[in-house]
Amino acid sequence: PIQVNTVIGHILEGLALGRPVPLARLANVSTPPNQSEWDELANVETSNAEMDVVKSKVPMAEYLRPIMGDMFIDTPYDERDEEDVLKYRNWCHLLKWYQSLRRADYIPVFGE
Repeated sequence: PIQVNTVIGHILEGLALGRPVPLARLANVSTPPNQSEWDELANVETSNAEMDVVKSKVPMAEYLRPIMGDMFIDTPYDERDEEDVLKYRNWCHLLKWYQSLRRADYIPVFGE
């Protein structure tokens, strides 16, 4: 069976490589970051030069360390709290959107 998240990942990779992607259609099946989430991800990037998502390939766990906290990231996977794992998965999803849009040199404008 086709894995929806895999397809979404490939579409976001294509976007990062400059391929045209109908973002509104993609957003119907994959929720992009809202303004506060975008700002939080951007803050991680601007606060540490090593976290530049355009110029370097930073592991997701390290990029999300300031958001999720050292305790969560350093906890072995099988010992993590289920609620925190769901939160982490959501941030990974949002980070994929953020990375792809930044690599495509696209900064979203958020409505009110």
